[in-house]
Amino acid sequence: MVKEFIYPFIIRYEDGVYYANSTDIDECFTDGDSIQEVISNIDDVLEAMVSYYIEENKTLPQPNFEIETKDKIYISKIKIDIDKLKNKSIKKTLSIPKWINDEAMEKGVNFSKILQDALIEYLK
Repeated sequence: MVKEFIYPFIIRYEDGVYYANSTDIDECFTDGDSIQEVISNIDDVLEAMVSYYIEENKTLPQPNFEIETKDKIYISKIKIDIDKLKNKSIKKTLSIPKWINDEAMEKGVNFSKILQDALIEYLK
C-alpha cells in the first residue's frame, strides 16, 4: 500500500545557507547550499522521519497549512510504500561455531539468505 504524505516547510536564507524546518514535525529539519539542494534534502528528511514514525507506530502530526511567516514556504509531498517498510532489511548479529563458518565460507554460502529461508520455514 502506497501512501502520500504532504507537509509544509519554512525555508529561510541566512549567512549563505538555506535552512528548512517542518512546521509540524519538530525533528524534521535540514539545510542546503542552494534552494535546489535544500528542497531535495527536505524530501529525504521528510521520508526518513515519516518512515521512522510508521516503523515505531507513532502517530504522525496532522499537517497545518495555515502558516504566517515572512520566510518562504515549501510544500513537500512524498510517497511511501508501507509494505516495503515492513520488508526492509535490518542487520542482526549472531554467533556460530568457527568450523561452520570456515566450511560455509569455502562453499560461498550466503548467510543472510539461508537464515531468512530457515526463519521463514520455522515461522510457518
